[in-house]
Amino acid sequence: SWGRVLILALFAFLVTLWNPWSKLWKIKLNTHSLIQRCCFAASLLPFIAVGLITIFWNLRNATPMHFYTNGNYAYDFDQYAHTADALLKGQVHLNLPVPNELEHLQNPYDPTARNNLLNHSVQHMYWDYAYYKGHWYSYFGVLPAILLFLPYRIISRLWTPEGSMLPTTVATIIFLIGFLIAGSLLVIRIIEQTSKKVSLGTTSIVLTLFFITSNTVYLWFRTSFYSVPMAASLFFTSLGLWCYLGFNRTHSLLNIVLGSFFIALNLGCRPTFSIAVLFALPAIYSHIEKDLPNILRNWKQVSSWYKPFKYFAAWIL
Repeated sequence: SWGRVLILALFAFLVTLWNPWSKLWKIKLNTHSLIQRCCFAASLLPFIAVGLITIFWNLRNATPMHFYTNGNYAYDFDQYAHTADALLKGQVHLNLPVPNELEHLQNPYDPTARNNLLNHSVQHMYWDYAYYKGHWYSYFGVLPAILLFLPYRIISRLWTPEGSMLPTTVATIIFLIGFLIAGSLLVIRIIEQTSKKVSLGTTSIVLTLFFITSNTVYLWFRTSFYSVPMAASLFFTSLGLWCYLGFNRTHSLLNIVLGSFFIALNLGCRPTFSIAVLFALPAIYSHIEKDLPNILRNWKQVSSWYKPFKYFAAWIL
């Protein structure tokens, strides 16, 4: 197949690129070089182009991801689109039908009771949705719905009377493209601040391994709604860490504020990623350790770290 041919061609290209006699091992990383910046952008273009093609194809050809089978749970993988529709109506519960049999159960959370309903071919028993007091809810982070699905529903009303659902694949690819760019910038900044004599060969290998080990390949080919919060958190976390490391160069509190803000966004995607906010402490401490007794004068630096995180956490939760 052409897919295998392309994979082999890519493998051959990488072997040629990283062979011991390659010039990449002799050229030092220089982030101020216009030529290296252009080459970096050119290396990302093929992946971005494939992502954009995938996005446009799905916008034109995607169909609702709803699957119903008698005697089984209903699988509806448009959770974020349903969440966006609910938010547009000023509510938090989803506009999905609830079977009367489920509402009249003494304990609607009893797995045995639910299985009995399925055995009697009761419909609209949704898998991986939360049921509470006569309504279905989504327990996945709401931020992707606010950032992408809700605006698309509104904008698509320009050509469709009631608007259209944003395909889940499109949202995943958008966040992965963002992660590709932000993650690359993060890795390059780490290398730059760690050593001044790193070659382009080493940098390119580190970038490749970074994206392979960050589960990006899996997310690219498994673009279900489970991948949306993961891809979003990868993007926001890498962007936040990139801002934190920028503080070592500019000493601007704006870097700390932006870093905490982007990492706080994980609370609306994958909350576990928000622990990355602790990486701000080394950046701040290195600039206040010489004047710890006068902590009041340095309180502005400390508060710039936790306040954006605190305020967004209060809003999203």
